[in-house]
Amino acid sequence: MTLFYTKALKDKLLGPFFVHELGDDMQNDDWLEHIDLLADFWLTQLNGEDTYYGNFIGAHIKVSHITEESFVVWLELFFTSSK
Repeated sequence: MTLFYTKALKDKLLGPFFVHELGDDMQNDDWLEHIDLLADFWLTQLNGEDTYYGNFIGAHIKVSHITEESFVVWLELFFTSSK
């Protein structure tokens, strides 16, 4: 996950989203909390663990500047970071 977010922060389209929401320092408390939450999300999705108690949809609805183009870039970075 940290590889993905490192790439996302450097991306001209995605970087500003994450900086606006979480800041530009992945070691700050907001980032660390976000990464922990996402780890729980993926453990729940991929392993069936019962560790995620967030609101995935609600969290992203409030980010009104997510576009189809930014989601395509997000997917590309996500999949290239998981190899």
